[in-house]
Amino acid sequence: MAFASMPDEVQTKHIMEDVLLKGKQLCLPYIVNIKEGLMRAAVVSSLSALVLGKAGILSVPETELHFVEPEQISLVIVPGVAFTKDGYRLGMGGGFYDRFLPKAPNAVKIGIGFSVQQVASVPVDKYDFPLDKVITENS
Repeated sequence: MAFASMPDEVQTKHIMEDVLLKGKQLCLPYIVNIKEGLMRAAVVSSLSALVLGKAGILSVPETELHFVEPEQISLVIVPGVAFTKDGYRLGMGGGFYDRFLPKAPNAVKIGIGFSVQQVASVPVDKYDFPLDKVITENS
């Protein structure tokens, strides 16, 4: 599972194109309930089919929704506002990934960001757990 980048995030379009070109299944987050911070993994058939969804993020159109259960996902690429070297992240505050990632125990969880987003620490609570790896343009 990848994510459709917002303008100030690492652009993931090439990653998504590569996944589809290699014949792999690509999923994007689909916001099910914005108030409760719930999302699911929606299968992407083609990048050209994506539409502007909830929260202004590119998403699979409602007419093409097909979900993959989190347990079936092998890789999750995660955005963030800030990342620590030990894999903790600060998100946008909605808790979407905090709720989703524990449901994907088989997935390798990789945060991607810019080196300026690497910080010494972020607030951590009982719902936070570290990502397996954080990648920036310098790593």
